[in-house]
Amino acid sequence: MIRNLINFLLVALVLNFGLAFSAAGKVTYKIVRLNTPEITIGGKQLKIGDTFSDTGNIKWSDSKQAMEVKDVESGVLYKFSEKAFRNKGVVGSISDFFLRTSQGSGRDNSQTAVLRKSETSSNFPEKRIAFIIGNSNYENLSFLRNAQKDASDVADALWSLGFDVVELYEANYEDMMTGLNKFASQARNYDVALFYYAGHGLQYEGKNYLLPINFENTRKSELDRTLHADDVLQRMEDSGAPSQIIFIDACRNIPTTWTRSASTGLARMEGSRGSVIVFSTESGKTADDGEGENSPFAAALINNLSKTVSFDETLNQIAKDTFASTDQKQFPMRVGMLLSDFRFNPEGVKIAKAEATKKSVENATRRPERAEEPKHVDVVPTPSEPRLELAADIPNLGGKVASAIISGNSMVIELVLANRSNKPLNPYITKEINVLGYENETMAVTKDGTIIRGNDIDCTVGGNYAGNFFPMPPNVPVKIKIVIKGLNNVNEFAYMNICFREINPDIMYGIGNLSITNTMSNSEIVTQDNGAFTIQNNCPYVNVSIGKMYGSGNSLVVELLLTNKSAVRILPHVGYRENTIGFENETFAASMSGDIIQSQDIDFRAGSEIAYNAFVLPPNVPVKLRAIIKGISSPQQLGFLNICMKQYNPDITGGIGLISISRR
Repeated sequence: MIRNLINFLLVALVLNFGLAFSAAGKVTYKIVRLNTPEITIGGKQLKIGDTFSDTGNIKWSDSKQAMEVKDVESGVLYKFSEKAFRNKGVVGSISDFFLRTSQGSGRDNSQTAVLRKSETSSNFPEKRIAFIIGNSNYENLSFLRNAQKDASDVADALWSLGFDVVELYEANYEDMMTGLNKFASQARNYDVALFYYAGHGLQYEGKNYLLPINFENTRKSELDRTLHADDVLQRMEDSGAPSQIIFIDACRNIPTTWTRSASTGLARMEGSRGSVIVFSTESGKTADDGEGENSPFAAALINNLSKTVSFDETLNQIAKDTFASTDQKQFPMRVGMLLSDFRFNPEGVKIAKAEATKKSVENATRRPERAEEPKHVDVVPTPSEPRLELAADIPNLGGKVASAIISGNSMVIELVLANRSNKPLNPYITKEINVLGYENETMAVTKDGTIIRGNDIDCTVGGNYAGNFFPMPPNVPVKIKIVIKGLNNVNEFAYMNICFREINPDIMYGIGNLSITNTMSNSEIVTQDNGAFTIQNNCPYVNVSIGKMYGSGNSLVVELLLTNKSAVRILPHVGYRENTIGFENETFAASMSGDIIQSQDIDFRAGSEIAYNAFVLPPNVPVKLRAIIKGISSPQQLGFLNICMKQYNPDITGGIGLISISRR
């Protein structure tokens, strides 16, 4: 009997412990806001004031449904919507949503950062794309009631105006980088690229950082896992989209524990020609999240996008409406100007209803009327194959470099230009309007810095001299041949600026510059002596030096110092065995006796990080990379080491290349 009593008590204890553990594992939420009368959670119809478990599956009634809930125990508020859930993939409950977020849903390109194609894009004169981020549910920062809805409503408004839209909601760092990479890779095929961000942001030492929902504001190193506003601008500029527009509604005041120098609000940014940056308030000031359906800035933006006025008038009215709705406390700041005649809603264009449908969400594709451009691959140039890249600030004009050859003592470059607008262009190529600056002058530069003026450059279109204007009908490719005198080797070429003007000086349409750059001119093979070893480096924009070599057990440790000399962050990793036959795309070492040590026997670390999981190279900050080669115990045994550097994001080519260390 005593034994039965003990067994009964043990069973009861286990059951009670299990129930207690089960109850402790669940979180209870209370609905505090709901934009529909009811919502189905866990099979029940709930309304404002009702509570539910975080494991209850949510059945959204449509793509507009959204709710605000409160954690009953902690009092923390959260914002959820059908669109935010869909953006994370197939999730049923709040528990699933947070699990998906913590796992880094941005790594799943099939479900996160997909492109929502506009049904009316063909109605507009330009091809348009937008990247939208809305973060409300911060884990370690204050809850932003309107950020998620602001982003959703702006996305719908832009979608109705012909923008294909990449959307992210409640994004962690991986999500934000995935979205930026997809947006940047697509933007090169569009005429107008737009970025909108609603969420927390801060400035530090004059730089602006857009914060993921899992940002930990405890140490400065966390800034490396934020979206840098300068990187967004740089990626948009690199895409070649003629018109670039940035809206940032992120000027919240965030106190930091790791510095006293972090300033209030955001810092002023400067873009290139053809870009406009709009902040929701002035530099150094904070913006209001608002108590209405949208923040004051987002409400003004949404209300003015569909008006049939010029771009400048739209921005002016947005500023006025924001200023008025905040009792003259918040005044949006604008920097830059567009070079095109872009307007959000041209007169006579039929727009769509601003309502997202699940059918309109699909993987990123291009409109069929524009041909797929070949994907750019980094290569080391040879005298017969320079890598020439074209940058244009002429509105609605696209182009590519067809070829570059040597003819006698001259270099011949062929350009194929296309007028993407619906108006004919009649440009001509200027020569020496401004001999002191580059902006208004056609000229070329050699690698040694010699400037070849416009009168040493002939430009022809077909058989016609380009100085006499040439017609460019809409969407008809035109080939221009440029003959640069004084170059007898293609690889001597570094840079060229081509200045276009309209034949009619009263017409501003089509005025601008084309720039052709041999991108390897700043990253040609660099050889450095380090005792008995030589470094050959063809990683663009990255300086490399050997720190030291020493034996450690049965391994050789090689310390390299990498310095990113560009203006943007690079995220490299060390590539492994992509080409096991040749050396170009493979990381390996060779002993003095010729034995090959494959990459799986070599460990790489940047600081404390395993290098193949990507490491950060901030501009002008030396980063130590350690190569540990197993099977070689002293520097005298090393004959050769080849390190293949790849970008963590395959769509970014800056920073890709090889580091080779060999015995002299």
